[in-house]
Formats: sequence, structure tokens, C-alpha cells
Amino acid sequence: MSAYGMSLSEERKADYMRHFWRNRLAALLIPQLLINICALVLMNINNGGGGNLLFINNYVVVLLGYCLWFWLVRQRRRWYGHRIANTLLVGGVIISSLVSYFFAEKDAGFWCYERWGLVWGVLLYLFLPEVKKRVSPSKSRILLFGVLSFVLGVAYLHFKTVFFWGEYLLKVVLGLTLIALLFILSSKRTLGNRVADYLGNISYEVYLSHGFVMGVIGRLYPRLPSGVFILSTVIVTICFSAAVHAVGKPLVRWCRA
Repeated sequence: MSAYGMSLSEERKADYMRHFWRNRLAALLIPQLLINICALVLMNINNGGGGNLLFINNYVVVLLGYCLWFWLVRQRRRWYGHRIANTLLVGGVIISSLVSYFFAEKDAGFWCYERWGLVWGVLLYLFLPEVKKRVSPSKSRILLFGVLSFVLGVAYLHFKTVFFWGEYLLKVVLGLTLIALLFILSSKRTLGNRVADYLGNISYEVYLSHGFVMGVIGRLYPRLPSGVFILSTVIVTICFSAAVHAVGKPLVRWCRA
């Protein structure tokens, strides 16, 4: 959805690229910095040191990398047309994914599989009317993609250790199939309400902070039963993310202005 939103905004907002970096850096890095500050303070109180104020989550690194590639492609638009520009965007993501898979350490967390979502975002932007037609819910589509998701899921459990074909390609295809199934199940449903909208607004902070919260709870209460640990993690993560969002939102607005 980040790739979809960036392409749509560039098309509809005349000054989008003029303020591109100011807006993107503020939105991506201010919440990260606020969480880093909290982590640094807590670690110094609890352990007498540690923490990294300049830490950037690998997911954020991937988004920043795509922002750079998006900006470079759009800056050269006078040399090529709309189709080539979007082909370059998709190709850049695919190449970066393959490079990170083949040449980076497998456990380094470079999101080599997940960054394919940026490809789906560009394709969604390009073919939205066609996608809408094909994800309208019907029993046959739900059955087809449900069975296909189940078969691919079982196959992935069996072949996920197979180099490239199972570990990489099958995982990417399974991810796309599950996304298509979710689109089919939800495309004619209205899911919005105030609670859901607010959770959507703080979802970025939730992602950035959930690991940190889990670590803090695990250190403070190492003997918690798993059910209590999960429930407390969810509650504390939402509360903490809401606080970060409340502090960060005016800062992001100020930086953008």
C-alpha cells in the first residue's frame, strides 16, 4: 500500500515530488526516533547502558530504499514514458529482493520476500479497475483461492527449506495468493469504524514498537504465562503506540510545514 499510495499521490498532487523527501522522512523517521529515545531511556534505567538512538528498523530501511528509487525514477521522467517508469519501479524492487536473497545473510532481516509487496502496490495502481473486477466476491472465487492458499501453504511447509524454489519463489506466490483471497473476502464489505480507523492510524507505530514492548515485558516479568504475556503485549503495545502517535503527529505536521 505504500507503493500504491506514492504512485497515486504523485499522479494527483502537483507538488508531491517537490515536498517528497521532507514528507517521507518526517513520517518514517520521527516515530522511529521517539521509540528509540524511549528504548534508550529504559535500557539505561534498567541495565545501566545500551540502546541505539540512530537504530532504523529493517522494514523502514526497505521503505527508505524504495523512496530513493521512486524519487530517482520520477526525476528522470523526461527521458521515458509512464510505462517505462513503472517497469523500472517494479524491476528495481525485484532486483533488490533477489540481490538480498542471494548475497545477504539469510537471518539479517533484509525483507527480501516481503518487499515484493511493493511490486503488488505498483501493479494495483496500474491495473486497479481490472483488479476490482477480479476480486469481487463469489463462491467460486472464494473456493478457488481458499483451496489454492491451503495447497500452497501445505506445500510451503514441506518445501520451505528448498533453495530458491521453495524458500523464496513459493513463499512469494503463497503471499500473493493470500492477498488475493483477502481482497476477495473483503472487497464488498465496509470494515471502518472509529476504533478500526484509529488502529489504522497508529499501525505504523504498532509495528515499530511491538518487538520493543515484548522485550521489555519479557525482561521485567520473565515468568509470565504465555497467554498473559501475549495479552499484556497487545494492550501495552497499543497504549504505547498511541502515546508515540500523539507526540509524533504534531512533530510530523511541523516538519512537513
